Order: sequence, then C-alpha cells, then structure tokens
Amino acid sequence: MTEREEPRAIAIAKSRKRDRQPGSRRRQRTGVELEAVSRDHLGAVGAVALLIGLWGLAALIAAVVSSGGPLALLDNWFKAVTGLW
Repeated sequence: MTEREEPRAIAIAKSRKRDRQPGSRRRQRTGVELEAVSRDHLGAVGAVALLIGLWGLAALIAAVVSSGGPLALLDNWFKAVTGLW
C-alpha cells in the first residue's frame, strides 16, 4: 500500500466500526426499514398461503360433489391408488 491509499483504508475501517455501534443512527434507521419490509413480506406470504388453502378446499369440495359423496370419493381414491377395480 502506498502512503496515499492508507488514509482511505483507515477511514473506511473507522466508518464500518461506527456503523456497528449500537447508537449509530444509520443502523437504527436501517433496522426500522427492514422491520417494515419484513412485516410486509410476511403479510404477502400469508395471503398466498391463504389463497392456496382456499384453492385446495375448493378442489376437495368439487371432488366430493363429482364423485357422489365422501364415501364414494374415498372408494374411488383407494381404487385409483391401489389399481384395483
């Protein structure tokens, strides 16, 4: 390293050390932003999971109706899985 580059490296190291301190404004502001984004993502994932669950429930209800009832559905499912007629 030359003499000219050394002060820049020291300044970067001091800057990184300052950002890790608990009272750093930059770290606090970033944490709040990340918390809000995480909460939004959690809501989006929950909404997608809800839609998938409703879709599965609708498919199950459609299967029960088209097969002629819950017992007929189980009978047809067992025949399909085992290959028995």
